[in-house]
Amino acid sequence: MSESNRRLADLTQREQKALNIPNDMKFYSAFPFSGMNQEDARTAIADQEFFWLENFLLVGRAGLRTIWDKGTALYTATGGKKIVYFSWFNIGTAQYVAIFLSDGTAVQVAQSNGAVTTITSTFSTFYRGGQLPFGVQSGEQYLLIGNNNTSNDYWIWDGAVLYGAGAVGPYQIGQLTSAGAGYTSTPSYTVFGGSGSGVTLTPAIANGSVVSYQITNAGTGYLPNDVVQVAFSGGGGDTAAVLIASLAASTIEAITLLAGGTGYTNGVHALAFSGGGGGSGAAGVFTVAGGIVVSIGLTANGSGYTSTPTVSFASGGGGARRRLP
Repeated sequence: MSESNRRLADLTQREQKALNIPNDMKFYSAFPFSGMNQEDARTAIADQEFFWLENFLLVGRAGLRTIWDKGTALYTATGGKKIVYFSWFNIGTAQYVAIFLSDGTAVQVAQSNGAVTTITSTFSTFYRGGQLPFGVQSGEQYLLIGNNNTSNDYWIWDGAVLYGAGAVGPYQIGQLTSAGAGYTSTPSYTVFGGSGSGVTLTPAIANGSVVSYQITNAGTGYLPNDVVQVAFSGGGGDTAAVLIASLAASTIEAITLLAGGTGYTNGVHALAFSGGGGGSGAAGVFTVAGGIVVSIGLTANGSGYTSTPTVSFASGGGGARRRLP
């Protein structure tokens, strides 16, 4: 190797080291471009091919051309903001585009009519300069969003609510263990349990029972494995007694009465235990006086429980109970 070539090689190595590039890194050129190939698997596409080429046309060897859209713009940024990234997605059959702006905010725009919905108006949420956010479709009902501003830069957008780190997620909606009866209007509710706060929701009533609810604010500060519950009251059917079971090893250590409810049949009745990851054998009773559950007792701890079971008032009346695992 000549002295000049050796110096050139040394210079290249120094540059690689300065740029943190591994010594065995190799670079390839896509020249000359061969066009699109959507038949082969992406891992089998040649270096000179594209799997997806949006808004560009191949007009010759290494020649690409694009032209502006014809027609009215679907969305135009205002207030001196710029569009830094956008991601198309759908919720059911409705098509939308999420538009991320230079101040870190974002909006959703409906393709059908241009209707704009705010995803967040909080500055620097999705973008703080530098690395751009990224969005990807999840199923037919969510847009997943990520970036690298902080260690917890990930979000779920469902078209109405933005779920972030520390929030109750849409996948955490629990099952309705008892729908209650006698509701003539939308009941009030109390969200309790877990490390966070701020969850709000809208209950739905059908035929006098609580049949579902829609989260309107996912809250903040929740941690993995938090157990978050909702107790309903009022609405002309204030009959909800609420309790929670606590696990110790694989047995039930205790059950705690959180609300006595109303409208129960006086006397001593049996509690019903279900779920709990395959455990069995737990038993308990509750005592009703004046239509209110006044006490509960655990008569058998059971065994084999790997998660908190659902405990319900199997007899003596009952009301609505709901849980967010």
